[in-house]
Amino acid sequence: MTTRSVRARVASAVAVTALAASALATAGSAASAPARTPAGAPAAAPGAVVPSVPGCRLEASTIEPDADLTQQVFDSSDYGKAPYQERLYTAPAQVSAMAGVSAQWDAVYYPSRYLYYRQFAVRTDRLVFGTTHYNTVKQTKAYTEKKFGTGWGSVTKMVDASDRNPELTKSGYLYAVSGRTGNLARYKVSEKTWGSPSVAAAGAKAGFGGVTAMTLAYQYRAWDDATAVDALLMTTKKGALYLVTMKRSGAFAPRLTLLRGSTWSFDGLALNNCGPRSWILLATNSSSDVARVYEVFPYRGTSTTINQLGKVPGAWDARFTASYWESDIPVLQP
Repeated sequence: MTTRSVRARVASAVAVTALAASALATAGSAASAPARTPAGAPAAAPGAVVPSVPGCRLEASTIEPDADLTQQVFDSSDYGKAPYQERLYTAPAQVSAMAGVSAQWDAVYYPSRYLYYRQFAVRTDRLVFGTTHYNTVKQTKAYTEKKFGTGWGSVTKMVDASDRNPELTKSGYLYAVSGRTGNLARYKVSEKTWGSPSVAAAGAKAGFGGVTAMTLAYQYRAWDDATAVDALLMTTKKGALYLVTMKRSGAFAPRLTLLRGSTWSFDGLALNNCGPRSWILLATNSSSDVARVYEVFPYRGTSTTINQLGKVPGAWDARFTASYWESDIPVLQP
């Protein structure tokens, strides 16, 4: 996965979200244009590996062996092909855990000039919130970072469920697994000022020390605090795959549903929507440098249909793998 593919980039920027003008930044080094997925899904060639819903987009964020934070974009017309890659920035040293990347385009200008990549990570025992500012006119990138308190060094896995498209600011929860205590902890994320979120503890539950990977499976009714649900997919050291659901309101009480009892030996997961009733899942193993793509259908315990679409060609040698979203947060339709 160290050879970077070269693809044509869409020249015009599409305004997806609006950001405050005060958040705009132009400083930084020269950078290539960001990867964009064409709006129209190309027709699948004979023998191509495709999901049940044509044109489903799968993207992921990775930290590569050279420390580059990278966007992985799969060809929706054939998941049997290796993804093409776009370097976002060189990740700060000593990253020990990372949540997925969310991307936002500004609408202060038309067409949009700025693209922002936002991500929580753990570095040298501290939680950080990094933002890469990409100026599409000058083709420069600049990185800024907000640092939180220490004591995060034992965190091994993180999921950020606080994005709320089409709103600009975060409001929701960050989930983290501690390798020291085995707890799954929940943290309330609020962002009154764009680019400066706050994070506060909001409960913890023991019994998650065997988790090897997790990602956001879906949000359900995120607009209604009384009925909203966050759901995570988790793999374990024994190779099991679980769906973990949590109501956003009330006490923190994760509910585990077994999907598969074995063979799911992965340490990285990334997931995107695929039509109204399925999702595309990337599962990676950094020990064997293997990545596989699955289509996941509505969750019904061990009866859940999960179709393997194929193995990603080549060696998947990323240090970390997580989700990447651009206004397409995984959801469960009511």
